[in-house]
Amino acid sequence: SKAWEKEAAKRKLSNNLATPEALEVMTANDTIRLFEDTGVMSEVEIRARQEVEFETYILQTQIEGRILNEMVFNQILPAAMRYQKDLAETLASLKSVYGEAYSDHAKSALEILELVSGHIRSLKAHTDTMVQARREANALVDVKEKAYAYSKTVKPIFEQIRHHSDRLERVVDYSLLPLVKYREMLFVS
Repeated sequence: SKAWEKEAAKRKLSNNLATPEALEVMTANDTIRLFEDTGVMSEVEIRARQEVEFETYILQTQIEGRILNEMVFNQILPAAMRYQKDLAETLASLKSVYGEAYSDHAKSALEILELVSGHIRSLKAHTDTMVQARREANALVDVKEKAYAYSKTVKPIFEQIRHHSDRLERVVDYSLLPLVKYREMLFVS
């Protein structure tokens, strides 16, 4: 929380907000000296352990990104587009029934269609951006650089994807969504 960030600064405590930053502490001079002086690990062992931790972080974030991509393209977007199609069909039928007076009767349905279409467009764009950011991160050879790339460029996009997915979940007909809704998870009896 923001309150803790202020408190940590006041107490002169480190407050690493991302995993790669926290892993940097392992090879700080004080840390190395502590481990060597106590005979726990040598500097080479510490650096090797740090590299393994960076690789573990990268692998977990890669898996998260792949799963997120699959969920978006195999579940969320198809359900949202089915709803989009249903709305478009509703608008077409309203137009055939009301003719010239169509715009008055279809205003709400059109607003919902525009809302859904906007979230579909943004969700796909952010997911494509995330996939590209993963490709660029994967092209890096240095494990620390790759971990930072995942932390700074890939992971933040997860939140944008989540935002549009959550918004679609609130609007799209529940019967079309294949995933468990938050409401269902929170109030399981």
